[in-house]
Amino acid sequence: MSAPSDLQSSGLEVPGRQEWPELVGVKVSVAALIIKRENAKLEPTVLLAGSPVTLDYRPYRVRIFKNIEDVVVGIPRTG
Repeated sequence: MSAPSDLQSSGLEVPGRQEWPELVGVKVSVAALIIKRENAKLEPTVLLAGSPVTLDYRPYRVRIFKNIEDVVVGIPRTG
């Protein structure tokens, strides 16, 4: 299996959508369900806005940044 950096440089992408701008302002639980419904292989990861993140590239990961009220505050994207 390739290393994460090899995946990024090879241009490997998950089929389908790569971002969900319409989910900003939506409850995080609803956003994660919508993303999973669109592509069951994706792995939504919920983080508090401003949390530190790793710089590795994972094509099936979708980071969802939320506020303390569990509302999506940034555009969820793969990677």
